[in-house]
Amino acid sequence: MAVKASEESICRLSECEIFEKILPRYEQDLKELFTRKIVEKSQALFLQNEKPNKIHFLCSGKMKQSRTNYSGKNSTIRIFGPVNFLDIASVLTEEKYSFSCYALERSCVHAIDKSDFLRIFESDANFSRVILRQLCADTIRLKNELSNCRGLPGRQNLASLLISLAEDFGNKKRAGIELDILLSRAEMAEMCGMTTEALIRLLTGFKKEGLVEALDGKRLVIRDFQRLLEISRS
Repeated sequence: MAVKASEESICRLSECEIFEKILPRYEQDLKELFTRKIVEKSQALFLQNEKPNKIHFLCSGKMKQSRTNYSGKNSTIRIFGPVNFLDIASVLTEEKYSFSCYALERSCVHAIDKSDFLRIFESDANFSRVILRQLCADTIRLKNELSNCRGLPGRQNLASLLISLAEDFGNKKRAGIELDILLSRAEMAEMCGMTTEALIRLLTGFKKEGLVEALDGKRLVIRDFQRLLEISRS
């Protein structure tokens, strides 16, 4: 069930570049317009081919974009951490969602009606420019990620994924960089474009080389970031 956004959660909007400059002017409106929803682990926020009627902002937790192709195969496209919008492009293009969005853990999501968002977008030039700049940055990042992975051997592909996860979700610890995200081996395989069996073999090899370590058999710690970086670029 959706409820009005709290004072604390509205403050998190200021951490997002999109709202940083306009928040003082629209703070009261946003308190009224945003609703808050808890999405439990594995629950869908929205599904591929649905028509967007809201824009969603991830306040806490982690979510993934997943796409199903014509043959029914699922692919994980991208992982989102807190302080990110999940579907601005779909709303602005007025197209159906080309992906589904699932919670990787219990997450708090804010939603604003499409019409209310577009009203601010169309009336505030500064806000519009920031939105467009963010969309361009997302497009460039996605293009670079696809270019980096296309045609790479599995070993390089997995190293690239681990580097990306470390940059987005890594916490420096004494033992190395701990990834503050739990992905199944199947999800990692989807992101690398390989079978789960192939990913497990490669990950086992990385462990034997001392590049990564699995805490409690699940959470990964990168022991040698520099070596993984070299592998991803070789």
